Order: sequence, then C-alpha cells, then structure tokens
Amino acid sequence: EMCIRDRPSSLLPPEAIQLLAKKYLIRTEMKQWRLVYDSDRHGLSLHGFSLKAEQCPVPTLMLIQDTGGAVFGIYGSAGWSASNRFFGGGNPFLLRCHPNLQVYRQTGHNANFQYFVTGATMLTNGLAAGGDLDPEWFQVYLDPSFRTGKCMQGSPRNTFEAPVLSSEPQFTVQRIELIQLRPLTELEVERLGERDSRSILAKNKEALAFQEMAGKTFHTKEMGMDENEIAGARGEE
Repeated sequence: EMCIRDRPSSLLPPEAIQLLAKKYLIRTEMKQWRLVYDSDRHGLSLHGFSLKAEQCPVPTLMLIQDTGGAVFGIYGSAGWSASNRFFGGGNPFLLRCHPNLQVYRQTGHNANFQYFVTGATMLTNGLAAGGDLDPEWFQVYLDPSFRTGKCMQGSPRNTFEAPVLSSEPQFTVQRIELIQLRPLTELEVERLGERDSRSILAKNKEALAFQEMAGKTFHTKEMGMDENEIAGARGEE
C-alpha cells in the first residue's frame, strides 16, 4: 500500500503524487520520498543542484516550474551525476503536472534519457532529457545558468512521446525541485562514501602539489590528513 508521508513537493499536488506513485512507479519508490533540492531554499544554480544531486544516486523526480506557470518534470532511474554522454535506463518518462497529470513514455527511437554535462568545451553544458546531442533537439533542456531553458517536440529524434511541456518553447525558470524516490541501500551508501573519499584524496593531491611547488611546508593537521594519507596523496606506497 502506498503511503508517502508529509508533502515532499510544493510543485506537485497531493492527488498527482498519489496517482504518480500508484500508476507509474515501482513498489520501492512508493513510500519514502525526500526533497533533496529546492531552488527556493538552496539557490537556483547548477552548482547548488549538482552538490545535492551527487548525494542521491537513486531514482529521482525532477520538477521544473517556469515563469508562465507551467510545471513539468523528468523521472529518471539514474542519479543526476555529471557525465559526458546520455545515461539512464529502466522506464524513465516526462510529465506535465497542470492542469492534470500527464505522463509521456518512451518512443523507442533511442535511449537518450538523461544528460548532465558541466565544464565541457566540445559538448553542450547543462541538463537535459530526450532528443540527441544536438542541443536544438533536447526535449527538455536547462542551460548552465539554470535560469533559462527550452522544450522541443515533433522530431523523429524524440526519445519521449511529449509535446512542448513548458509555457513557451523558450522558458525562464521559476523554481526547481529534485525528489529522491527511495532510500539508499547499504551498498549505495558504501559506494557513495568511497566516491567521496576518492574526491577528497584528489583534492588533497592538488593542494599538496600546489604547496610543494610554492616551497611551502605541508601541514598535516591543517589538511586533516595523517602521514599515511600524505604518502597516498604523493602516490607513495
């Protein structure tokens, strides 16, 4: 039985939450929703979104409200972790929330479900769903500012059977929410911890290299590392 506690979204009405959970989500995604990112609380920025999304490597529902009043979104089976290609799998879909909930499934033309690229020089930066690598054909796209975007339709490149979901094909963002649809498993928590540790080590390597190039003493206490970690940062055994 579906029982989502509290109200995990300000953009999705309770009746739409109930319908979505009952008809379109699998059982493990029907009970414990958690609001991971809310632009009204965390700031409307790609960086702020990325920091929150990195801690959520599980299925999510991303909701976008534009300044014209439209509310639409992306259900993705993979977490929004920056990549250099389309990713995701399972049964992703696009949705529109007003005036009634409408869900748009895959066309089967391609598997270009989720796209999230930052800091690239040869690829389009931003977040998208559907279409192909030509940014003119992204079905839902947020540019790197996270303040403007566009929705496309009517192309044989479409990944989802969706019309233009926003108020206008080119839209301005009012608010964004990212909802985690199930708790992390023990293995996912463990992997997330390992990834964070690798990230910290990489940053420490950069800091160590910078200090040594500058001829400065590396203070282990200040960096929060012991002698073994210093050796690891230097690549020593």
